[in-house]
Amino acid sequence: MASASVTGILCSSISSSSVAIDEGFPKHTKAHLAPSFLEDLKDCQHCDMDQLLSVFLEHCRATDYSTDPLTPRIPQSKGSSQSSEAAPDATTAPNRNQKGALDITPVTHELLEVCLEKIITVCNDPKMKASIKHYQESHKEKSEYRPFVQLANRALDNNTITTKGNAARFPDIVVVPLASAQRVRGTTGGWDESTDQSSSRNSFDWADVLFAAEMKWFHGTSGYQRPEAYDTNLKLIYRPIPTHDEASKFASILSGDYVSYSSANSGPSVSPSLDLAGPGPTHESPSLAKYQQDGVEAHRSAEISRPVEISQPSGAFRGHKRTSDHLPQVTQATPKKPTLDKDAVNHETKNNMQESMRQLSINAAEMLRCSLGRRHALGMIIFDAIVWVWWFDRQGAIQSKGINIIEDLPRFPVLLFALQRFTLADWGFDVELDPSIPPRHNTGPSLTSRPVQLEFGREDGKFKVEFTLGPDIVLHNVFNLRGRSTTVFRVTGRVNNNNSGLVAKLYWPSQDRPHEADIIECARKDPDLVDHLPYVFGSRDLDPVGTRRIRQELGIDIRSPRSPRVPRIILFGELHPITKLSGNQFVFAWLECIRCHYWTWENSIRHLDLSLQNLMLCPRNEPGHPGFFGVVNDWDLSDKIEDKDEKNLFESRKDLTKTLLFTSLELLDANPDEQVIQKYSHDLESFAWILIWVFLAVKEGKTQPTIEVAAWRTSHPGTSYEKRIVYLSSRRKYKPHKEWEPYWLIAWDVTEWLQSRIPKDDLVAFYADKKTEEKDETPEERKESPRKFLKIVKKRYGGDMPSSPEIPGL
Repeated sequence: MASASVTGILCSSISSSSVAIDEGFPKHTKAHLAPSFLEDLKDCQHCDMDQLLSVFLEHCRATDYSTDPLTPRIPQSKGSSQSSEAAPDATTAPNRNQKGALDITPVTHELLEVCLEKIITVCNDPKMKASIKHYQESHKEKSEYRPFVQLANRALDNNTITTKGNAARFPDIVVVPLASAQRVRGTTGGWDESTDQSSSRNSFDWADVLFAAEMKWFHGTSGYQRPEAYDTNLKLIYRPIPTHDEASKFASILSGDYVSYSSANSGPSVSPSLDLAGPGPTHESPSLAKYQQDGVEAHRSAEISRPVEISQPSGAFRGHKRTSDHLPQVTQATPKKPTLDKDAVNHETKNNMQESMRQLSINAAEMLRCSLGRRHALGMIIFDAIVWVWWFDRQGAIQSKGINIIEDLPRFPVLLFALQRFTLADWGFDVELDPSIPPRHNTGPSLTSRPVQLEFGREDGKFKVEFTLGPDIVLHNVFNLRGRSTTVFRVTGRVNNNNSGLVAKLYWPSQDRPHEADIIECARKDPDLVDHLPYVFGSRDLDPVGTRRIRQELGIDIRSPRSPRVPRIILFGELHPITKLSGNQFVFAWLECIRCHYWTWENSIRHLDLSLQNLMLCPRNEPGHPGFFGVVNDWDLSDKIEDKDEKNLFESRKDLTKTLLFTSLELLDANPDEQVIQKYSHDLESFAWILIWVFLAVKEGKTQPTIEVAAWRTSHPGTSYEKRIVYLSSRRKYKPHKEWEPYWLIAWDVTEWLQSRIPKDDLVAFYADKKTEEKDETPEERKESPRKFLKIVKKRYGGDMPSSPEIPGL
């Protein structure tokens, strides 16, 4: 099992950046990203700290005693939840097409109890108490980093961390492997030598980062008095940080709730031979480093590795709100602050918490994107003495309840103890897809590009494809926090019926949606559609359990607001962007895509997410015809109408997954809880917005929006709605790029068609008041819509109208 080299938590300045967002985002800045990322956090799930810790510890159990790791895994016991049928390792290649993955039972707490018992002597050690005192006496955020690092037994460092592009990221604390620190510092020594290089300004990559944390200074929480002696009982719990902007009482969270137990924990016995002080896995442990504006100060301390999540004891408890009578006494070393009213304190606390969530979520997205196929990322928010642990994956975020590392210290070193024993798979890496990760995280061979081979199965036998990771092979990449998160890249291989090259699509579809390959195969049964649909050569599910695993282990899967997602790779014949064409050729291909989309709908297959990115070209070698076919691509959000009755066609607006820039305005209604049916006319409207966007935003095949439509690129439904409503009511103010000026009259007439669908002069009032239709469109209504639309286009379009795919009466 692959693992990371001995890692260290570093307090650091990390500058990083990203590739361009599809559909026209030129770069990623916090101002662009923060609104959408905070929106993604709104429905994050919560878990108890002890349950999260129990899950992390369970991941550290040893299942293979032959590897002799530097940091030993926890011995397996007969009753452990991993002893019988372990989940597939994310770094291996199980049956990728496995259907109906196993259910996983929530992890129990017996291993956590053993670890807490054994860590008590460490917590009561005078040196540990001195570290806590030192940390409490820090008075500023920057000066707080180093004592926190010392408290966590980490080395300090000062680094920049880079990725693609030029948008800066500045996490306060990161976890990196010793091998990475040695590579950056140009040394072969341990943490002392690797971190005592204050003059070095070389950079880490995000692929080096295992864990990121954000720290804020709040004077009222670091003055809690240390107990005379620590025990294993959890004294306080802190509610999760609110993720809704309209939430109130942010400051009250920092008071905490007392815990009282009504029953003792019970469970299978665990091996008593646990060695918390053992030497280090086949990875070397993480160290904490700190960024200071005046340079780096590095101190050697104990080493740790891998992230742990924490949760509540299995015995039932109830929380009691802490009153002012029980607030901690502030030590003399704690500076006094001017008295502020409650509203001011709450406002300040809210701003700090939201800023921490903004930065942490962006850093998590960087970690998820930095390595092909990375499953999840871990992070932490620290308000002086209070720590919340975060888990990020493509289903969404999970936030633990908080713990106080002064009053409830034992759980914090247990967290570090578990982090120390994480493998690369535990950190979310897939070394089959990205073989550059093991040498990066372990001392040994230098970092070099290594070819990757993937095996796929077909009816005519198995075959392999190959690729070598690098920016030159990536055709499509999305920088986001959750969702499908599609990456498309070129691969090579010998397969039958392929004349255009091969591409692999790696993404995270919902488990409850039809398989995209099955949808395409079904649609291609109509011979008239074959030339206008992608060709699938094979597919693999990299992990059939996917994001459901952690939620079942935590016991929160039933409460999840979103469906589980699985990592999947589909192999396609290579297609080309429709924006490679211009003039009549572009319009012709766009019209072929409209015909293809309509005919698949009539064959009971709905696409439901049309965008410029999804309109492609396939080479055509027929004399007397254009050299291409227009192709409708990306059917991962499609469904089969025949699988649904009329009642099941209704969906809540808030659950729709669409590309906002091209979504029908009716579906962007202000009431997110209203039930709607996604109709053919909604998708046809998307084609209209695609054409208008191309004329206003595509120049010489590249996305360069005019100043009037730059704000259309938004992740907020309300903003998308408002900006395009303005266009409909004042289109005279908009001018296309010069190359599209001869075609602007087409867009003008298409705009009138959009307005004709609105029976009121007051467009805003119409969309605000319109109620959902009770029934779907009839076949006659569906056919009349494209007939009228194509007639409007033909009036201004000077080229030939396509006849493929062939459609009776159209």
